[in-house]
Amino acid sequence: YKKNVYISYPKFIQPKDSRNVNPVKDKFEYDFMMVNPNAPKGGKIFLEIVDHYPQYKFLAILGWQDLKDETKNFDTKLMELMSKAHGEKEVIIPEEFVINNRTNLTVIDPISNIESYIRSSRAILVPSQWEEAFGRVIVESGLAGRYVIASNQSGIPEAVSIAGMPR
Repeated sequence: YKKNVYISYPKFIQPKDSRNVNPVKDKFEYDFMMVNPNAPKGGKIFLEIVDHYPQYKFLAILGWQDLKDETKNFDTKLMELMSKAHGEKEVIIPEEFVINNRTNLTVIDPISNIESYIRSSRAILVPSQWEEAFGRVIVESGLAGRYVIASNQSGIPEAVSIAGMPR
């Protein structure tokens, strides 16, 4: 059967200074950054990289805090809704990792505007292990002139293409 499919992308704003960035030669506060380092998003891979390369500085921006209750645990009702939305038969509670005991890793709470953190990082890591619909941080990083190292699955290759990066 045939159906019309419409894809709507959110509005992206190109940072003013992105065209004059050299991620190889310029100085950066962080070498690598990851957003939402939990298990489905590739948090375990991220931490293995952090541990394997102590000479580099990493930044982790926590995410999905709006899916947690007042005890800082994932809200089971919200996770049930999210699991249903993703077509899962069982409720999936993402595994989180102890990440703040590494000297080469800075961890910050979620923020609404991550542009300054993207600009303070040489490269963005997106090692997602699940069916990512679309990687917005990939496009934002590309617009900021940053390298992105990402897994090759689901909507991630599309985001890489939109960001104008080679695959």
